[in-house]
Amino acid sequence: MDEPKIDLNARNAFAARHGAGALKLEGGTGPITRSVNMGDWLEVYKADMTYRIQSPESIDPHETNPNAPWVVTPAAQVGSSNPTVARVLLQSEEIIDAAMLVERIDKDAVMLVLHGLKEAILTCEAISSKVCDRIDSVIAAVLDDGIARDTMAVV
Repeated sequence: MDEPKIDLNARNAFAARHGAGALKLEGGTGPITRSVNMGDWLEVYKADMTYRIQSPESIDPHETNPNAPWVVTPAAQVGSSNPTVARVLLQSEEIIDAAMLVERIDKDAVMLVLHGLKEAILTCEAISSKVCDRIDSVIAAVLDDGIARDTMAVV
């Protein structure tokens, strides 16, 4: 399907989407500690919260809505103080920025891969936490009530 043609001369430069914006990050503790450009969005961190910020251009690249807003979405209940976020994404970005590499790399592509890894590890951590909680509840039940015995004879 062909993408709509945009007449740049007809574009309304005074549309709300092209004006200054203000954002408020609801929740989390303390100030913003870091932000990472992920191409189509900006990932912003407080110590205990992650937000995704998208510009009107990334949400509506064909400018079909002259009043397209900036969008702030809470992305995770963990932030820059989480070891996975800090080590996999934030420290990796610092290393990439500081490294004197012989060959040029596509930082945007590398950051997207690292972001995917961070997300996968956070998912694994959440699952692991639920499994550990369930194991703890089974152990508590065994300690409180003992182990029920099976009365069937083993042949």
